[in-house]
This record gives sequence, structure tokens and C-alpha cells, in this order.
Amino acid sequence: MEEKKFSRYPQKVKKGILLLFSSWAFFILSQAVLYGTVSLLHITFGMLCCVMVYAIHGWGRIVCIIYNIILIAAGLYTLHDRAGSEMLYSLPSAANLVQVILFSLTTYYLLNHETSSFYKKTGTERFSTDAP
Repeated sequence: MEEKKFSRYPQKVKKGILLLFSSWAFFILSQAVLYGTVSLLHITFGMLCCVMVYAIHGWGRIVCIIYNIILIAAGLYTLHDRAGSEMLYSLPSAANLVQVILFSLTTYYLLNHETSSFYKKTGTERFSTDAP
């Protein structure tokens, strides 16, 4: 079986994968710069999500989408909480807003019909056997 090259992936699949890597890179770097620490759980899940999505595993895409939604909800809750404490116009809030936007865009592209079809088709090809 021949591996597909990234350049041959559909445009929306490439955007979803690149946005996923960018989202996690921004998330981890912003946490390290702003707070001086990064959760080992987030680093592990981030790497796992990136590997599963890049390897074109359909179930991995779904797991990643679910985790992205959790991160988006947590980010929105944090922004709401900071708005109540008058810290909405701070650097951590700006970084949090960028994280929410990046993970939302990533989730949009991973949920896209073209991306879903590509993952289903590639997963089917991976497990089909050619009988002689």
C-alpha cells in the first residue's frame, strides 16, 4: 500500500491539519510564556491529537474534535470569568481568545464534509484487502 503524500490531501484536510498543529503550538507556547508552566496532560493530548489526525485515523479525528470542543468551552468559560473580574483586557485574555479562535477553526475544518469523506475513504482503503 502506498502512503499518500501530504501535498495530495484535499485543501480542507491540509488546512485542518495545519491549523491543528498551529493551535497546539500556540496553546503550549502561550501557556509557557504567560504562566511559566504547561500541563503535561495538555502536551500529551496535543501530541496524540496531532499524530492521530496526521496519520488519517477516523476515530482519532473524532477524539480530537471532542477534545477541541472541551478546550473551546473551557476557553470561553475563562473569558466569561475574566470579564466578570475586569481582567478581560489583559494579555492572558487575549491569548485565550486567540486559542479559542484557532481551536474553533481547526474543529470547523475537521468537521467539514470534505474532510470527513477523506478520512472515511482513506480508512476504508487502509483496511481493505485485495484478494488474488
